Formats: sequence, C-alpha cells, structure tokens
Amino acid sequence: FLFLSKRKSAEAFPMLNPESFICSLVYYDGQMNDARMNVAIALSAAAHGATIVNHTQVTQLLKKPFELNNDNNNNNNNNDNNNDKNITSTNNVGRVCGAVVKDCISGEEFEVKAKVVVNATGPYCDAIRKMDDEKAKPIVVPSSGTHVMLPSYFCPPHIGYVDAKTRDGRVLFILPFEGRTLVGTTDTPCDISQHPSPSESDINFIVDYLGQFIHPDIKVGREDVTAAWTGIRPLARDPKAHSTAEISRHHLIHVEDSGLVTIVGGKWTTYRKMAEDAVNTAIKVGTLYPKRSCQTELLPVWGAHDYSRNTFIQLIQRYQLPQHVAEHLASNYGDKSFRIAELVQQSGNDRLLADGLPYLEAEVIYSVHEYAVTTIDVIARRTRLAFVDHDKCVSAIPRVVDILATQQNWSDERKKQETEEAQ
Repeated sequence: FLFLSKRKSAEAFPMLNPESFICSLVYYDGQMNDARMNVAIALSAAAHGATIVNHTQVTQLLKKPFELNNDNNNNNNNNDNNNDKNITSTNNVGRVCGAVVKDCISGEEFEVKAKVVVNATGPYCDAIRKMDDEKAKPIVVPSSGTHVMLPSYFCPPHIGYVDAKTRDGRVLFILPFEGRTLVGTTDTPCDISQHPSPSESDINFIVDYLGQFIHPDIKVGREDVTAAWTGIRPLARDPKAHSTAEISRHHLIHVEDSGLVTIVGGKWTTYRKMAEDAVNTAIKVGTLYPKRSCQTELLPVWGAHDYSRNTFIQLIQRYQLPQHVAEHLASNYGDKSFRIAELVQQSGNDRLLADGLPYLEAEVIYSVHEYAVTTIDVIARRTRLAFVDHDKCVSAIPRVVDILATQQNWSDERKKQETEEAQ
C-alpha cells in the first residue's frame, strides 16, 4: 500500500470531492476485458486439443445403471444387457455418462458421451443439477450487479477509486475501462434470467451516489451514461451446510451421488485455481489416469505467447495504425493483434465501426475465426462495443451485419433477424 495525504490524493484524482476523503491508500490490482478473457481461455483449450462448442444447450443428462457386484449380476441375468444402455433421467438413479446437447442455431440435437461430466454453468448450475436429481437442494444464490459507463473525463486514465463500504454496505468503484469510466456496483438478490437488464432505479442509484463523490465543479447525471448492464453473480451455498445463511464468494465443488461434478461461485481472479480443483475432482470421480499433473500455473493463454508491452508500438511501426487503435488491439488480442493488422493491410480497409472508438471493421472479420456466429457475439462477446456506448453500438449494427453476412453467406431473412435481435 502507498499512503497519500489529502493533498496528494486530490492531485492523483482531481475529479473527487475533496470533502469526501481525508487521505487515501493506493494499491495495485489487475484489470481485464472479461469478454476477451473468456474467448482466450476457450481458444487456449482448443489449441491444446479440447473440442469446444458455443450456442449449445444441455437438454438432458445421459445416465447408465450403476455397476452391480457379481452376486447381483448372478441374480439378474438382464443386467449385462442394460449396463451399456444410456438412459435420460430426472432423478438420482444411475451414473451420469454424458448429455443430450441442442445446437441453438440449427435446432439439431446430439449426444456427447463422457466418463465424467463437469457442471460449470454459473447461475444455471442448479438447473443442470435438477436434471440429475429433481429434489436437489439449490446451491446457487443469484445476485445481480449493475454497472454504468460514463465519459472518460470522470476518471484519470491510470488510477481508480474504491469506497469499500458505502453507507448501505455496498462497494462503489470508479475505474478507467476501455476508454471510458466504469462505475459500479449494486448487489441485489435476483431471479435467474437469460438476458438480465439494469433497472432505472439501479442506474440512478449509481449516478446519484457518484454525485456525492465527484468534485462540486463537475456535474454528473443520467444523461452522461453511455451504457449500462447487469450481470448475475452465482454466489455459492454449500448444500451440506446446516445454516442457509452461509453464502460464499469463494468457489465450491459438489459431487452428486450420480458422479456429476458441479463447480459454482468463485471469481475471475481465481479461475485457474477453480479449474485445477474441478479437473482434479473429475479425475478422482472418474478414476482417470492423466499423463501429467496440472499445467495451468505456467500456461500462457491464447494471445500471450509473443505479447509484450511494446506490441502496440510494433503495430504502429509495421502497419501505420493510429496509436489508440494499436493500443486497443494489443491489450485485447495480445500477439493475435498482428493477424487483425494483416487483415487491415491486405484489404486496405482500416475503417472504424464507430467514430471515437477504436474498434475496427477488420475485428468483425477476425471474430469469425473465434467462433462468432451472431451479431451479438461480435458486439458483446468478442468486442465490448455494446457495453461501452449504447448509441454508437446501435449505429454500428447494420455494418456488422453486412460484414458477417458476407463472411457466413447469410440470407436477407437472416440479416433482418440478426439486426432485430442485436438492436
């Protein structure tokens, strides 16, 4: 920690109301673009031999009867014929041996067989557990967190502000993010939904509370919000705990009688530990024999191998990219940013998707190589355009649709559907 006096604090963060603090402590933390991080992890798995799919949904779990001892086999000659047959089940009879999976784009269903099934579906964990045992006690306690984006001038570019305990017990932070100011967050019990959206009351709460910390010379209002979103935190509750009040932000691994392994809770900063614990549990449950021990601790993710803090300079010098575009590409794609720069050079298209933002049209083309199949994939799950500036994102949607349509041979009907869904 670095102690800053009131005067030094005001110099470091001049946008703050000097009457709202008497001093500050500076600490260092990590920051990442969670959409890009999620893609990088999936592509890292694929690069090491995993088969990955998106836009799919588990509709049923496959089960097979538990193996019986010799005495039971002698008593029932039909067991040998049944042991290899998969059954779908909504109760706790049988061992989980795979899943029926639906392709949400084509509607096709197919089976995936497995020695062990790991349920790592965040807030949807209990829905999967109910497929295994309809009487399963819930272990997810969903909590919604709303964030808003404001113009960059509300926060210095290299330092943020955290009030770890506001008057109502929540945490308020003001951080530089993707060329904007990120402010959050609420912490409210919620129902689980496929597309959570921020309420006006949550947005206004954040804006109003922020107004108490901002310098009196600066005004902040609802009209300053360029985007807002809500996410669902899958807080964990141990089904074996005696008290239902014990809710944890750490991860929890639970193994059902059927062998279904569920991991829930946790946070981005511990994702490697979560993965290691989950896989080690799966190895034990499935009596598997891996060829080597866990490698995650020193394993670079996709895009990190040849990345350096000078990557953006190489992009500027080799491809004559503007600095803000080069910095955006390097920080979000790592060494894969050179592939996007090559696309720009080969096509001669260096156009931006939205004025004042660093997102290139070439990123839309590249996103197809990252398994993007819908417009929403591009604007929300490969780039952060939808989360940075709502109005500019809406304006960019027709161009994103046109580029994807060319890449994936969409019909006019598909283009219309994609446009409506994205808007």
